[in-house]
Amino acid sequence: MNVSEITRPQVGTRELPLLTAIIVLAAVFVAGVFAWAFEEFWLSPASGRINVIPGSLLLGAVLILPSVYLWIKSEFNLFHPIVFPVWIYLFPAFALGGVLLSIGLSQPYFLIYLNDPNNDLNYALFLAGLGYISFSVGALLPVGRNLGISIQNRLPAWNWDALDVLTPAVVLLLIGYINTVVGFMYGVLGYQRLNEIGAYDGLVYLTTLFATEAVFMLWLIVFRLKRLALINVAIIGLLAITTVVKAAFAGNRGSLLSSFILVAAAFVLARRQVTRKHLLLGGAILFVLVIAGMIYGTTFRNLKESESQIGLGQYADYVAETFTAISNEDPLVTLGKSVESLAERIDGVSSLAVVVSNYETLRPYEEGYGLDDNIWKDTITVFIPRPLWPDKPVASDPRRYSELYFNFGESSFAITPMGDLLRNFGEIGVVLGMFFLGLLLRIIYRALVESQPFSIWRVTLYFMLLTGVSFESFFGGIIPYLIRIGATSVVGIIFIRIWLGRDRNSSAVQIS
Repeated sequence: MNVSEITRPQVGTRELPLLTAIIVLAAVFVAGVFAWAFEEFWLSPASGRINVIPGSLLLGAVLILPSVYLWIKSEFNLFHPIVFPVWIYLFPAFALGGVLLSIGLSQPYFLIYLNDPNNDLNYALFLAGLGYISFSVGALLPVGRNLGISIQNRLPAWNWDALDVLTPAVVLLLIGYINTVVGFMYGVLGYQRLNEIGAYDGLVYLTTLFATEAVFMLWLIVFRLKRLALINVAIIGLLAITTVVKAAFAGNRGSLLSSFILVAAAFVLARRQVTRKHLLLGGAILFVLVIAGMIYGTTFRNLKESESQIGLGQYADYVAETFTAISNEDPLVTLGKSVESLAERIDGVSSLAVVVSNYETLRPYEEGYGLDDNIWKDTITVFIPRPLWPDKPVASDPRRYSELYFNFGESSFAITPMGDLLRNFGEIGVVLGMFFLGLLLRIIYRALVESQPFSIWRVTLYFMLLTGVSFESFFGGIIPYLIRIGATSVVGIIFIRIWLGRDRNSSAVQIS
């Protein structure tokens, strides 16, 4: 039994959308009045102290309400399109991030770029809430469900047996990792930065996604078998080794977290029952992996010092040096540094506030950095392959954005889809753009996962598309990346299909 199958008190489906809207609006109004009173009468404006705790708590309630709505409807799933972004980014970055900022655990240098810190930070929280509410409305309206059903009924029903998929999935994994090695050699992957984007660099990167696709399929096989057989032990051993090696060479803070998300998604989407024990254990593992990732990623980057492109052998030397440096350092000192880095890494309020505070002033300069109209440019040019247009510009360039807004182009700062939409179209753009994104993800969810029999290929495609949407980066990059990652994932699925032959059922499943 899945969590979504647990019986809940039923409420009439016609009344639920209206009821949810009333609850959200009432909560926003009451909490907003409280926040205003708190700032106006309790916090002295002369103190200069940053305090966005009321706004953070309000936003936290707004972020949780749609999940409560799904729970009441018995449709809650950790990887539902309106639930996943909350726990993986929005709640930690904004609800928790605002609290960490207020109590002083996060104090990024770029707070100096805020014209009115308290107002800019609170407006950033409002913008995040506005975007998420629009996103949720887009995902919850019946039109997304209906379009998803229409697409689902036209998809082939390839009913693959888990063990039959094992061999081609391992082969696909090897193909992906061979391309991953090539990617490291050419500087496309890892803590490296290409001076110029080559015509085929994007293709090299996309082919490395075969490994991610195959790893997810293999975890699905493990969880679908539901027993600790010898084959399961062998698969888990293979996946554990490749995951550690990949995380070590990635040299960033988020690789272990990404691996945890992949395993958790495979567990949930394989239709395994999620219990309280699983949630507690998963939370503990998540905490350990986040801390370990922060320690390793920070140490690796400090040793390498820059994103200069180097040979694979020299890159491997830095990996070894990182493990040596971590083992030689005082664990308490290492933990303290990691917690401090984690607090600033979690905080997404500050970086969005920089956009809120400066986008109108910096708009005249965006053309000089190639950032003007980036959403339209990247969405339109995605259909022109780079080999046909080697000099195709990348309008949603995080380094140029960081250089203009943060005066530091050697790193990438979060902008979020809401911030990118604000830059391009103002507040109305945030509402419409996030509404469209929510609608799109609900269509994908309904077409591939929701209310239909389990299918390895559909669940895999859904995972690849869902995790391809970044709530930390540009809105302008979402559609182009979804097209690329979707096409790459389909190629991997067709490879599996050809391997298995045409003796499987290929008729369309009709589910309303």
